[in-house]
Amino acid sequence: EIELFFDELMDGNMDTSGPWMQKLFDHAEKNDFPGIVARALLLKAEFFRRQGRLDEVRKLLIEVQETAKIPSMRYLNDIAVSMFPKIFVS
Repeated sequence: EIELFFDELMDGNMDTSGPWMQKLFDHAEKNDFPGIVARALLLKAEFFRRQGRLDEVRKLLIEVQETAKIPSMRYLNDIAVSMFPKIFVS
């Protein structure tokens, strides 16, 4: 959705890129899938980065870092750093 509707979504007021992103996030939270929630947060952070909402990106990255403290979720830090090398909060 981010790539398909990028120009239409750039008004900076939207919190998700569209209905599929929201469904992914809702389903992952409802079913307690922390890794998928974290990946959805990274996608949301990318969406916010493109809108120039860097403070919100940092907040989302902090949420991802909390999930990444779980031993089986440590790979999320690597993904976050690769996606946001200049923004990543260490």
